[in-house]
Amino acid sequence: MAEERFEELEKRLSQAEKIANIVSLMLTSLLTLSMLSDVLGISFAELVHRVVTLPWVIPIEIIEQYYWLWYSLEVFLLILLIVDQAITYRFLAKNIEPPRTYVLYMNLVMFLLSFWLGLIIRTGTLIMIAFLSSFSLIYTLMKR
Repeated sequence: MAEERFEELEKRLSQAEKIANIVSLMLTSLLTLSMLSDVLGISFAELVHRVVTLPWVIPIEIIEQYYWLWYSLEVFLLILLIVDQAITYRFLAKNIEPPRTYVLYMNLVMFLLSFWLGLIIRTGTLIMIAFLSSFSLIYTLMKR
């Protein structure tokens, strides 16, 4: 009985440690970007604001002409997110991590799709997915 409690406590501590590592990685990355912007003499918040609110680089006619392409890529990204969540949950239900190559390539594809779609369509959701998937990609590259 005591051994089962100890194993459960050990498992919870391990999960808490993983979450703490992810949060610390995100905060460290944010701090690094902030310090880099201070060294370069620019405001990080101002830079992010300008990137998001800049006028369109791609002519709006091209975006409207190929809207079906951008929309289908968004749907593909949504399906990819759902499939990734299901596969990851399946691995975590067995208390094992997904294979490194799967995690790496899935993060890379999600980042590239959401980054380019975020630049083209400029929706907050895609920019946030790109931001979060970049942290996940960095974590995967550094961890393993």
